[in-house]
Amino acid sequence: MDNLNFLSPYVIAPVIIFLLIPSAIYVYQDAKKRGKSGFLTALLTSVLFWPLSLLFWLAMRPETTEKKGKKRVFLFLAILGFFVMGFVFFHYYQRHQKIVSLDQQIETLKTDLKKLHPVMNRINDIKKNSPQQWEKFKSNLSKTEVKVKKIKSEIEQLIKKRKNLRQ
Repeated sequence: MDNLNFLSPYVIAPVIIFLLIPSAIYVYQDAKKRGKSGFLTALLTSVLFWPLSLLFWLAMRPETTEKKGKKRVFLFLAILGFFVMGFVFFHYYQRHQKIVSLDQQIETLKTDLKKLHPVMNRINDIKKNSPQQWEKFKSNLSKTEVKVKKIKSEIEQLIKKRKNLRQ
């Protein structure tokens, strides 16, 4: 669930089924009641910048009575504010998911580094205490040292990325 892609078919299909189609039907019926082309209005509000076009239709549709008032503008601004808040929440949610992912990667690398710690201690002992043995195993042991340096470098890069995301 943490790696849910918001553009996947599992997210888009329910949005279309439960939001887009009913709103198109509503706009069609509403436009017909107000003497406008229901098909064209529903098509335009569904295809062009939905759901903002739906909000625009709700705010600017022709009146059925003589009452023209501030309620419509207030409704438009309230719904627009709701969508802006949703966008902001979505942005922060995605950022949080990236931070969580980076934290998991950092922990995995730290675990790998801990596993290599006893090996590195042994390598350092061999370097100090028995140079002959060091020369014999130098190429294999150097690979382990390179791996440790690479892991440390990756951890530092991930920590920098996480720090930049939190700012």
